[in-house]
Amino acid sequence: MGYPYTALENYKLITVTNKLGRVITVLTLKEEAEKVEIPVPPKHEVEEAIKRAEEAVPIVAVKARIDWKQIGSIAKRIQEWLKAAEKQAEKRNSIAIYTFTKSIIDWLQSIKEKLLAEAEWLREYEAKPERPELKVLTEKEYEKLWQEFSKELSEENIDPSVFKERFDSLIAWNMPYEDNRAILLDEARSIILESKMKKYVKRLPLKLVRFSWKWVGWAISSLKLDAEVLKSAVKTQNVVQAYSTTAKMVEAAQKLKRLLELSPEVIEFKQLRRKSSD
Repeated sequence: MGYPYTALENYKLITVTNKLGRVITVLTLKEEAEKVEIPVPPKHEVEEAIKRAEEAVPIVAVKARIDWKQIGSIAKRIQEWLKAAEKQAEKRNSIAIYTFTKSIIDWLQSIKEKLLAEAEWLREYEAKPERPELKVLTEKEYEKLWQEFSKELSEENIDPSVFKERFDSLIAWNMPYEDNRAILLDEARSIILESKMKKYVKRLPLKLVRFSWKWVGWAISSLKLDAEVLKSAVKTQNVVQAYSTTAKMVEAAQKLKRLLELSPEVIEFKQLRRKSSD
């Protein structure tokens, strides 16, 4: 006696990588498949979330002579390669994704360099000391910045105390109040955006000890969302948002690269390349 077809509707075929690094196809419950697969947000939801985050926190204008057309072209190329990486993830081709990721890191670094070259205050921020002897930012201004940062998050029902450490890591004591404010308000927008898109954004674990296709999916999805934010920053010529988003994407892409280097296929690929170059 066969099972009714309706029973099969609750199951789904998915491809996964087992502990030996082999790709296998398994039949699993749809609800279990959803835990592994990463939902792709509709474009209008991403754009709406970015718009709401920008409306929630005022943008502080920072002037700099930047070739936004060139940066926009690089950002578009990154988006295209992320789409290609996503398709290769479906095919479980870790070598192709590894190659894409290396190129994406190079392009993101070039955007950072172009922004740093024109915005001198960004270079100062990049090289900020912990607490210089000669401080530009006063303790009173520090408290004022925390109050403003907290207010923006609280108005969106986000607990600011959770992000105190993140706030302190962004404070540049060698820079004036307005420059710190621009960076911190942009970070508040990022936190609000993350909150709006929480169901789509998943972060890689701090310590990568094994290869996981689920983590690859998380990383690519996160980079795709950040790429939309970068595109928005280029469109509005927002230096702070463009720089902070690019820096965040570099960190995420480098982590993805390290994860892919744990893949058996990539390990073998790198070994063959080393042998051929000897």
